[in-house]
Amino acid sequence: MMIFSDGQFPVTKDFFLAGANGDREVECFPDEFEVALNVVCLQIGSKYILIDTGFGETAGQESGHLLTHLNQSGIHRHMIDYVVLSHSHLDHTGGLVKNEKPAFPNAVHIMSKKEWLYSEQTPDSREFKVINKVLPLLILIEEDTEIVPGVWLKHTPGHTPGHLTVEVRTNHGVYLITNDVFNIPHSIFNTSLRVVLEEDPVQGIRTRNQLIQSACEKQVFIHSCHFPYPGLGMIENKNSRYQWKPIDVYHDSLDI
Repeated sequence: MMIFSDGQFPVTKDFFLAGANGDREVECFPDEFEVALNVVCLQIGSKYILIDTGFGETAGQESGHLLTHLNQSGIHRHMIDYVVLSHSHLDHTGGLVKNEKPAFPNAVHIMSKKEWLYSEQTPDSREFKVINKVLPLLILIEEDTEIVPGVWLKHTPGHTPGHLTVEVRTNHGVYLITNDVFNIPHSIFNTSLRVVLEEDPVQGIRTRNQLIQSACEKQVFIHSCHFPYPGLGMIENKNSRYQWKPIDVYHDSLDI
């Protein structure tokens, strides 16, 4: 499991921390701040599975660095076998294209059918135009799917209708790559926290609560793309309060 930084990008508190409802910890945030964008690449045997693609060429100078960091680790973009698109937002799909062509031309691209239908509703958006350029490589799934042994794509709607979480089952435990289920570590305590454009806030809260309870009970490892790098940790219940417990990671590659 390799975790790469695509960089960071600026957000406003009103946009990124909606639903705070007077939360004092959220009130301490500045009106504008930057959040991380961490991308996971799995090597399962000889297969490379990339989960989302960052901003790519759609970004400013602070992000869009995924391809550079992949190359520095000896992973050329032509080596990627699968690209999993957790959802259609540009910070997760912008890197699909390089020089107006698929950035990962040898990869099977996978997205939820519900997410594709959702993105089709805005055909003039940058997100749809980027996804449309990899359409010949795209497979749509309608149910939870095991793409290689031990790697499952699970539907976790709320943030968007077809949002996917990746579940990796290993001999050392289960890892959940949750993508945009959570936005900041505090959202594990206050599950009402969301971005303004969350498509279904009620379902989003339900999804977060279900995932938190299950992950805590089963001691599952969690990765969240917008948590401080590397975004890997666990959820613990301390004094009847769920909270984030980051794992100290000193290297980009984790042998799981």
